[in-house]
Amino acid sequence: MHAFSVGCRRLVISLGAIAVALVIWRSVPHPEWSRHQPSSTAVRARDGTLLRLTLASDQRYRLWVPLADYPPALVEALALKEDRWFRWHPGVNPVAALRALSWRLSDQESRVGASTLTMQLARIAERLDTQSYRGKLTQMTSALVISASYNKDQVLEAYLNLAPMAGNVEGFATASRIYFGKPVQALNLVEILTLAVLPQRPRLLPHPQGLQLTPAARAARLRLFEDWLLRHPEDARFRGLIEADTVLRRPADLPFLAPHAVDQALRLIAMRGESRTHIDLSLDVALQSRVERILAEFLRQNQNQGFSNGSVLLVDTVDADIRVMIGSADYFADDRGGQINGTQIQRSPGSTLKPMLYGIAIDQGRLHPASVLRDVPTRFGQFSPENFDGEFVGPISAQEALNRSRNIPAVQIASRLQHPNLYDLLRAAEVRNLRRESYYGLSLVLGGGDLSAQELAGLYAMMANQGRHRGLRLLASDPMPPALPLLSPEASFIVRDMLEQHARPDGLRSRLPVAWKTGTSWGFHDAWTAGLFGRYALIVWLGTPDHAAHPNLIGVQAAAPLFFRIVDALSLAPDQIRAPIDSTPLNLRRVAVCQASGELPNADCPKTVPTWFIPGKTAITVSTVHRRVWFSPTDGRPVCGSPIPKGARSAVYAYWPSELRESRLKAGIRDQAPPDLASCLLGAQQAGSAPIIQSPRRTGTYVLGHESDRIGLMASADSQQSVLYWYADGALVGTSRPQETLEWRPVRSGEFLISVSDASGNSQQQAVKVLLSSL
Repeated sequence: MHAFSVGCRRLVISLGAIAVALVIWRSVPHPEWSRHQPSSTAVRARDGTLLRLTLASDQRYRLWVPLADYPPALVEALALKEDRWFRWHPGVNPVAALRALSWRLSDQESRVGASTLTMQLARIAERLDTQSYRGKLTQMTSALVISASYNKDQVLEAYLNLAPMAGNVEGFATASRIYFGKPVQALNLVEILTLAVLPQRPRLLPHPQGLQLTPAARAARLRLFEDWLLRHPEDARFRGLIEADTVLRRPADLPFLAPHAVDQALRLIAMRGESRTHIDLSLDVALQSRVERILAEFLRQNQNQGFSNGSVLLVDTVDADIRVMIGSADYFADDRGGQINGTQIQRSPGSTLKPMLYGIAIDQGRLHPASVLRDVPTRFGQFSPENFDGEFVGPISAQEALNRSRNIPAVQIASRLQHPNLYDLLRAAEVRNLRRESYYGLSLVLGGGDLSAQELAGLYAMMANQGRHRGLRLLASDPMPPALPLLSPEASFIVRDMLEQHARPDGLRSRLPVAWKTGTSWGFHDAWTAGLFGRYALIVWLGTPDHAAHPNLIGVQAAAPLFFRIVDALSLAPDQIRAPIDSTPLNLRRVAVCQASGELPNADCPKTVPTWFIPGKTAITVSTVHRRVWFSPTDGRPVCGSPIPKGARSAVYAYWPSELRESRLKAGIRDQAPPDLASCLLGAQQAGSAPIIQSPRRTGTYVLGHESDRIGLMASADSQQSVLYWYADGALVGTSRPQETLEWRPVRSGEFLISVSDASGNSQQQAVKVLLSSL
């Protein structure tokens, strides 16, 4: 009895020591199974649609998926088929092993398998030959070591991801993607049982529509189904499908979608030194497919027009996500540079940068949409730009000059900008490969530099995002890029509004407002159209793979029709693409200006047009172009001074400033010659006296604390005047009536020169000191 007690005690101690050793051994970090073998990468669209499944470095399809992502039915079916006691044995099932050994020693024809899931994992991981007794013993030993090193869930996850599934396919999740075209979570019972029998018979036969199970595998699946019904009799409805052929897809049938976007994403991950089994892109696969069809059809219909390739980029301006990326019309067309991602290639953008130039000028207070610019032959140092059509139109509004893509006004604007200028904006937007500013000179705005469609899309998205520039995002897992303000919200709005007035070349009306601009590179190598509609920025490029020139490669004739085909197709559901309304208030006002001069109208301006201006920033003076001249009733000579004789007649004449008069003459515009007023003082032709500023006061300092604090601007004026124009340091603040208060709040502390003018050009000014103080 004593010996028995001692023996029991020793056994308990031994078992305890083994248990402690196992716990210690299990706590030691062991290599993760997911790193035993190289992995494929599944690249998916934003809705989870598989775009591409890459081969692992050993040329096998192997995609690691966590155990939690496998459906419980698959785990149950696998245990039912391969190892019902998996959760209870130490890696080797002794009962099954003894039974299999007895069958083998009896040399009977029938065989009973003894391999557990853990033993199968050992055979797969160590590539063991288990046909011999020695190989089988090695397999069992390895299985015991695996069980001691990893818990059951880790072993099960490893087997699910490494099991042979015919050909060069490994793992159930990988097989689900390849053979059934769906993620493993979406498998139905028939598909689950089909995959469950593959590891023991990893071979498939050809089928007219793909692949199929071997007869032995089909029989094994039927037996497994019978076992399944013992637990789940409610699934008997699947019997017909189990007994029928199940057609599986081939690896060659794997999707190969959005190839340029996928290539770019894979290169980006590789450059970061990362290794991922799944990459989720920002692409919208439905939009991608639709735009690909539109591009292909457009090129087919215009195959004789001299361009054989194109690129399209669609960006969601709300979050800077790329929704569509088409680098070329046909990825597999080697003769057309199909595998080159045209959205990344830097090319001359033609005039597509002009909206940014106008935005900078608006921010610097140098123009507004109705400003009158000169489109006449002009020399800027050694640079003599020409217009695309070789013609000159003379005086032209800024809005019309932008939409008609006139080059002379654009260069004129660029020559007058302070810093930041267009070059500074491109550098801040991180446009690649910019040379020194002196290399481009004033030609930059005419396409003298190169940039890519992706860089151009970022600039247009900036105008839809209140002037805040973000780098584009292709990987959905990346954080939203930080926003860098490059234009003011007001300038961005005004430029968009100017571009939205640009009539379509086909004369149709779009369902949504479209702000668009064309571009043609020097020598007719590239045709561009870029623009904004709804929540999207859209960039279209057409050209040839060898960058050859062709006279049909003109933005408005080649790229614009394709641009509007895409816009029209995507605008069929405007509620889905409409950008969210930004509630940020803009510091903008509408004012009427004299159409002929682009300045505030005096009393004699014959026609006014509305325009946008930024209070306190936009410089607009009162026009003095149109003047009423009185003629003596006796000799018909101009009357100088006052009073005006009774019976005198009057007429309004245009007295153009020398700059505008010269541009009108060069454009062939012949105005009626006004009478010579050299003998008259200008004041004699002006009516009434100058306004008198009543507020603000001349003395003291205005202290503005709360954000709502304002300074009242008020003046009295001659009874003939109905509108007064207020300025701060030369920039228009707003308008008021005589004796009416206009509230003004400056954006900084300091001294300002406040001036008020009436429609006759009479003005008064005074200085005022302002201190902005936070309470």
